[in-house]
Amino acid sequence: MRRQALLAWAEQNHAFVIEDDYDSEFQYEGRPQPSLASLRSDNILYLGTFSKVLTPALRLAYLVVPPQLLPLFNATCHTWHDGCPLLQQAIVADFIQEGHFTRHLHKMRTAYAQRRQIVIESLKQVFDTRLQFDISAGGLNLLARLEHHEDDVALAQHAREHQFGIAALSARSLRSDSLRSDSLGADCGKGLLFGFANETTQEEALKHAQKLKKYLHI
Repeated sequence: MRRQALLAWAEQNHAFVIEDDYDSEFQYEGRPQPSLASLRSDNILYLGTFSKVLTPALRLAYLVVPPQLLPLFNATCHTWHDGCPLLQQAIVADFIQEGHFTRHLHKMRTAYAQRRQIVIESLKQVFDTRLQFDISAGGLNLLARLEHHEDDVALAQHAREHQFGIAALSARSLRSDSLRSDSLGADCGKGLLFGFANETTQEEALKHAQKLKKYLHI
């Protein structure tokens, strides 16, 4: 409903919507959520990147724009000092057209689904009920909910000081502090975002979870 409401608002206000479909390639459960661009293409700017599915070193992203904006974007591209990496684009285009990308993506989904399960099991074993997980159907992160009195920003900072790349949920909220109070019913919640893509074995994930528990004191 919120997606349809956004499309309706954009149409009524003659506005464009920028859709960043980040990590959408990694769906492990259920049917993938259709992009807004697939529902309506005349006012959606759809962008994505190959950094997660191929390699960050490629430094190649893409933007699908409505037909009426093509002249504007073509003209803008020509003003860039370094231009666009044409060789990399051609290589990736061939990689996609020859079917290699689809096979590669299938392997990546399988591998990341296994790693996600390994990390979930390890964190639950170590933290027991002290962390409550919101398990999303896709992506490359896990969200662990904290009690309202816990300071997720401080915990995430402490974890980073010990080489754990963890982010605080409340720090990523777009709401102002005045909108986070319980009285307004708009609390974004406290939580920690864990990445799981680098954990390849149960033993490794369990060791990291035990070390993390020692640092977080949860």
